[in-house]
Amino acid sequence: MQPITEIPGLLRIENRQFSDQRGSLYKINLNEENKLNFQTTEVFVTESALGTFRGMHLQWGTHSTKKVITLIRGSILWFAVDNREGSNFGKIYSEKVTESYKNSFLIPHGVAQGYVSLEEKTQVLYQMDGAFCKDCDTGNKSSTILNLAKIAVQADLIISDRDSMLSETCVEVRH
Repeated sequence: MQPITEIPGLLRIENRQFSDQRGSLYKINLNEENKLNFQTTEVFVTESALGTFRGMHLQWGTHSTKKVITLIRGSILWFAVDNREGSNFGKIYSEKVTESYKNSFLIPHGVAQGYVSLEEKTQVLYQMDGAFCKDCDTGNKSSTILNLAKIAVQADLIISDRDSMLSETCVEVRH
């Protein structure tokens, strides 16, 4: 487990990989070696076309969640933005992640995350420590991040209607 120093609480999880003549297996190490006390409540897998931008999302309030994301297939330019009050507010972290990268990222409460797919049929696994709550779901569409994503794919981005309606800054939602 490696802290990503730009955003406190953001972690790179080093997964264990095993290979033999049959192929390979990698284990997402949340609780045993990394002692993260992360209990997966929901699991999602997304498949994205080249140039798809997904994000920037998080849940606030009583249903705030942490996430673990793992790239399964393809490649992405991944982003995290600290939306918590304090000196790191608005700080952005980004990293290119390819299929050969078998690690995961733990995204803490109050940090939005998203990515742009750099290949067709890119798949990302999401593990959540709480159930999705549409009333607590929010995010932002930082023009800085969108510009970086557009440069990475060198084309117009594919963005959902929901994501295109997000504001420039994250709005805290509570219910």
